[in-house]
Amino acid sequence: MRPDTAVTPREPPTPPPWQDATCQGGFFPGESYGRGNPRRDTLRRDILRQSGPSLAAGVPRAPWPHGSTGDEREGRDVYLEVVGRVGIAFALLYTLARLSGKKQISQLTFFDFVTAIAVGDLAAGHLADPGKPLGPFVVGLLTWFGLTLGLDLLVLKSRRIAKVLEGEPTLLIHKGRILEDKLSGTLLRVDHLMEMLRSKGYFDPREVEYAILETDGNLSVLPRSDARPLRTGDFGLAPPGSGVWAEVILEGQIQIENLARFGRDPAWLRDQLAARGISDPREVFYCSMNDRGELYVDPYRDGVEKVVDISDYPGPG
Repeated sequence: MRPDTAVTPREPPTPPPWQDATCQGGFFPGESYGRGNPRRDTLRRDILRQSGPSLAAGVPRAPWPHGSTGDEREGRDVYLEVVGRVGIAFALLYTLARLSGKKQISQLTFFDFVTAIAVGDLAAGHLADPGKPLGPFVVGLLTWFGLTLGLDLLVLKSRRIAKVLEGEPTLLIHKGRILEDKLSGTLLRVDHLMEMLRSKGYFDPREVEYAILETDGNLSVLPRSDARPLRTGDFGLAPPGSGVWAEVILEGQIQIENLARFGRDPAWLRDQLAARGISDPREVFYCSMNDRGELYVDPYRDGVEKVVDISDYPGPG
């Protein structure tokens, strides 16, 4: 090395804040970055998350209280956060689903189907990722359900809007004749129509007075008068109705409220059971009653010697 060559001294790298010996008292008065300091722990985790694995690999592990490392503590925090986020989302989705009304799967419209997909996509993108804030997910979910509920209320209030958004039923068969123009407007082929008729028990279109395609995709069929089964009204008979059946014993427990609805008490019910050879209501699995006082009783011991096997599968049942 020549004597006139000047060597510029290299400055040492700046240590992370929790290792800075010049930080007497830390960033806050009266504090130190000693062992187990909560502010130091929070600062260390925030810097490691923002800096990525390159900085995390070069930072020595700092001692943590109770004999655990920072990575273990941080891993447990992540799992607890994921469990909490899923619990909050589950409660929110369950509440909103209950408020949205009762509909069967077959009654869902195309927009209801799209809503379910959109909500599932929102939930999948935010629940299991602790790096994404939960607030925008909750706001977006409430906004989506609010708009959906508002649209449903609007449909209930306005018949014209309901026709535009949900459509109208379409007459496909009129007195045994298939209406081709109506059928083409529904994007159904004639073989699909015949399949739907067969599922209703009609193999001949001439037996159908009217067939209407409902807005939910189901086919309603009114058979011709000479093709429908005979009813008691055809003979001038009008048998009395049985009314609504309600359970009065469920798994051995007497349902006192349902029994009082029929004007009966547990003593009357025990007498009815005793007449059938049952001494204790706890021997009954299910018992229902109608408005005429008729009982259906199913005890735990059915007394069936051999149950009919309706399966054709030779393997385990």
